[in-house]
Amino acid sequence: MPPGPEKGLTCVGRFSDPYGVKGGIRLKSFTGRLETLKQYQAFFTKSGEILPLSFGQQLKDGFVVTLEGVTTPEQAKSWKGQEVFINKEQLKTLPPGEYYHADLVNLSVITMAGWRIGNITGINNFGAGDVIEIELDKPQKGVGKTLLVPFRGEVIKDIDLKKGVLIIDPEGWLEVEGNP
Repeated sequence: MPPGPEKGLTCVGRFSDPYGVKGGIRLKSFTGRLETLKQYQAFFTKSGEILPLSFGQQLKDGFVVTLEGVTTPEQAKSWKGQEVFINKEQLKTLPPGEYYHADLVNLSVITMAGWRIGNITGINNFGAGDVIEIELDKPQKGVGKTLLVPFRGEVIKDIDLKKGVLIIDPEGWLEVEGNP
């Protein structure tokens, strides 16, 4: 289960390396547009504690931020890898056909024939568009336990958040064994 949803939180970024000598930290943004991150009112840790952060310089994939009480690179390094959350209520309503990544994580993945193949464990973008990471129920020959699927219409046929499913068409690229 992704961190945060049980508390009404959604992940919007992750701290990475220290920046500079005064305790700055790189914050990688998970938002579609970088400037969106700065518009949120309050930020939280995974456990729901308020993160008093201030934005500094914009970087390619995020910002340099400072945290109250963090004044050295050593202190900043201790935050590396920790995720940053907001209250889900701060998110705007999306138009039909658009989804927040957090809403897709943990959906069951089924084929058009009704065969369940696994759960979504993450959404990544390596530069050529979003890719859905699926943890397969059973390892597949030539694939293993994890499958990366492009988030494109020829592969993703339907998403039903109410039912908790994402339907894919594996025809021609994945041999599915099991019961529908």
